[in-house]
Amino acid sequence: MKTIKRIIMAIFIAASMGAVSGYSTMAVAAESAEGVKVGLDNTIEQIEIAIAELEKEAADLDLAKKAIYEARQFAKEITGDNVGAAKRRMTKDLKKASRAAKKGEREEALSYAQAAHDIALTEITPNML
Repeated sequence: MKTIKRIIMAIFIAASMGAVSGYSTMAVAAESAEGVKVGLDNTIEQIEIAIAELEKEAADLDLAKKAIYEARQFAKEITGDNVGAAKRRMTKDLKKASRAAKKGEREEALSYAQAAHDIALTEITPNML
């Protein structure tokens, strides 16, 4: 009899915890939506910094690489099923821009950074509104 009571009590506690965690998940989702928007804004800002630096003839490739790295880090905060494919393409272009900047290929890095910027503005941003 004690065993049955313990099992019933354990099931009741587990069910209660599931209901409570469901409410906390909704609160986290509401908070994270704002976090995603901030992450997207920061990503776009860093890409623009990298583009501005790469457009200069005497570009500081280290500064551009750092901005691209930061953009990739901020991009990790962008979530959502409706932006998944676009985010992957943007991240891939940022990775290619970073590799080109490491090789000293300024124009190629600029091309990939601009492609990533276009994806962020035309495909990800509209889906986040």
